[in-house]
Amino acid sequence: MSRRLEYERVYQEYFAQYINHLDNDDTVALDAHSEIRMSDGTRCDVFLTDGKGREYAVEVDFIDKFTEGVTQAARYSLLTGKRPGLLVILEGQNPSLEEKKLGQLKDALEVIRIKCKNGLNKLGRQKYKWRTIRLWQITYEGLPLELRR
Repeated sequence: MSRRLEYERVYQEYFAQYINHLDNDDTVALDAHSEIRMSDGTRCDVFLTDGKGREYAVEVDFIDKFTEGVTQAARYSLLTGKRPGLLVILEGQNPSLEEKKLGQLKDALEVIRIKCKNGLNKLGRQKYKWRTIRLWQITYEGLPLELRR
């Protein structure tokens, strides 16, 4: 990949602050925070709670690094018990490669399931539920002009 048009952190912070502008469906964020320290010392890019009370641990990554993003989303979900999420960044510098990678990612997400904590059963034992990774996309063109380099 060529030089990035913007830093990952800029997309991450924009997503945390303005997620309701990025998604037209049921994801009006009630609460979103970026850079949350995890129990293992790593940092989850974004925690958010959507309009239906669902909590997500979201990894933010460029599309050419989507395999790392999927791994991190799964890891954060396992550490927090929150639903896994992935925000992929499409900067448009190589649209055909980005489209190919996005297709590969969507194909992978069709079959990947993450085992998430889902409360306790009647005997006080941990229950689990298999969840898919929620996918969001952002483009460089989608960033407000004042946030661009």
